[in-house]
Amino acid sequence: MDLYTSLACGGTLHTMTKKMQEDYNAMFEHFKQSDINVWVSTPSFADMCLSDRKFSGELIPNLEVFLFCGEVLTTATVSKLHQRFPKAKVINTYGPTESTVAVTDVEITPELLENIMSQGKSLPVGHEKKGTIIEIHGEQGEILEEGQQGEIIIIGDTVSTGYYKRDDLTKKAFFQCERNGIKYRAYHTGDAGYLKEGQLFYNGRIDLQVKLHGYRIEVEDIENNMLRLPQISHAVVLPNMKDGKVKSLTAFVTGDKGEKSDLEFSRQIKTELKEILPAYMVPKKNKIC
Repeated sequence: MDLYTSLACGGTLHTMTKKMQEDYNAMFEHFKQSDINVWVSTPSFADMCLSDRKFSGELIPNLEVFLFCGEVLTTATVSKLHQRFPKAKVINTYGPTESTVAVTDVEITPELLENIMSQGKSLPVGHEKKGTIIEIHGEQGEILEEGQQGEIIIIGDTVSTGYYKRDDLTKKAFFQCERNGIKYRAYHTGDAGYLKEGQLFYNGRIDLQVKLHGYRIEVEDIENNMLRLPQISHAVVLPNMKDGKVKSLTAFVTGDKGEKSDLEFSRQIKTELKEILPAYMVPKKNKIC
């Protein structure tokens, strides 16, 4: 998405050394001198930059578009980018390494962001690109209808032929299928998601689903809802296991607690989460980091 596309268009690539990334002043000076107009990174790298108020349109005035892939892009991140870079577009994409390219994309406009936030949902990762077919499969391999959650399956010529010298893993993850009389390579992503009005929504890893008191819970769904709370900047939820079963959930959070103690801040988080989540999805403990 960043290397070959830039070279094919006659663009100039600007990269950073590890040392530069450890020094905000040097990194931001590099941004200023580079005069870049296309940004490609993971959302977490953008979050790191956004922690400094200098990261804005004044620093990179000719920046036209942010392209994100590799991680979940949160509404909080996009909201900050819209505020700091009002002239730049924000594009969310999806494409695991095994698909070799980003297979979906969507521009997160202010209108789309407002709509998604009002519904308390995660951001879409976009419409499938030309030459790619996205399907949602159930546990028995059946194709699910729109709105039903299952495993995201990528079908098309961009799908890799398999893992190098790992036939065992290749057989589990890749398969052949036929659509409209044409044979394609296909890939089991292991990602959970659903389609709505042609848009793909990513909803975490299938193997990150936990079962608590009989309820199936998407851990990332809890994390995304925690990030809707304005005082929380980062959240990670982990299951507490005992005798092979999930007994409870613990959230590790960072944020602005103001003058509150950790205990008071934790209680506030629980109270506000109960307004947007079922009780069984609210973590039993909050660890303030």
